[in-house]
Amino acid sequence: MIRFKWLVLIFLIFILLISCQKAAPDRQVDRIRAAEFFSNIFRLEKTIPLVFPAGTAPTSIIDAIFLPNRVFCVLTGGETNGVYFFDVNGSFIKEIQPKDRLIREFGQPWQVETDTDNNICIFDLRRHKVFIFTANGEYLRAFEAPKNASSFKISPANKYYFNSPVSTDETTILMTESDGTPSRSFSLMPPLIQEILYYKTVIPDRPLLALSGSGDIFQAFPITNTINKFNSDLHFITAFQHNLQRYKAPDVTAWKTAAKSMNKEKEFNRLLSQTTLFTGLYSLTSKVLMAEFMNIADFHPRYLYFYSMDGTFLNGEINYNKDEYGEILRAEKERLFTCQLQQSGGNTKVNLHVFLIPRI
Repeated sequence: MIRFKWLVLIFLIFILLISCQKAAPDRQVDRIRAAEFFSNIFRLEKTIPLVFPAGTAPTSIIDAIFLPNRVFCVLTGGETNGVYFFDVNGSFIKEIQPKDRLIREFGQPWQVETDTDNNICIFDLRRHKVFIFTANGEYLRAFEAPKNASSFKISPANKYYFNSPVSTDETTILMTESDGTPSRSFSLMPPLIQEILYYKTVIPDRPLLALSGSGDIFQAFPITNTINKFNSDLHFITAFQHNLQRYKAPDVTAWKTAAKSMNKEKEFNRLLSQTTLFTGLYSLTSKVLMAEFMNIADFHPRYLYFYSMDGTFLNGEINYNKDEYGEILRAEKERLFTCQLQQSGGNTKVNLHVFLIPRI
């Protein structure tokens, strides 16, 4: 009888643990809904000083990813641009380079993703190729990226989705197999953008694409015109049948009025200070999509907006302190990665910040 009671107790504890585990994503959603500040959502898990080898100090960090083998793969920009491996304490492990028949170095590493085999896939914007390495950095192969592609994502089915801005009013998504063989393409039409004043040319500026865990597509349209950058819409899931909430879109009437004002430039600057630019779209958790905006007048501060995976607005205008934590590089798997470069005595100090959304 005593043994039976113990078995029942163990079973109940097991059920309770399972229910708590299932409820964790819901608690994260509740945490986001109730938040007023960045610190209400994210907790700083670790700050990692990246120690680059002599002579390779970067002028910018382009992208970074935390690999399953607990190694950071970091893409840098500038004269010494490259792809570097660091351990979890920031110690340099090695630099990796392509070993193709004709290509022995990167042009400009632009984006890094992993496929379903945990291979590292690096999109080189200058050479317009995708270079593929093992998780340990051994070179495997390369393939040509589609013409005009500006960024990419890899689906759970190992399909590559490339963004390709093709005109002033549309973007094409090009899908390829894992060897680069074209599979299909489809066009995405951004929302109707009214021409503001005499600034005629409106084009997508590096559209960003995010995939949910099930492979559904979220698409965003950063909008650029010939003078300044204006607000954009987010479109939701494969059919793109409805838009997510817009954030401070330009007031066309106010701009037309400002054009007739005696203090035209002053009015333009005032309106610009109220206008924001979409700068990022991330599948933050299995249930949450995060969009990032910034004030285009001074490129600071940044605002984070959160949506559920069905497009429901959760919370917005959460201020992110760019001066304190640097650029947002990536947000996925319940973590946010940011990078901060500091100049000190002629040396560049690089700090990688890792934030976590607590499950309790």
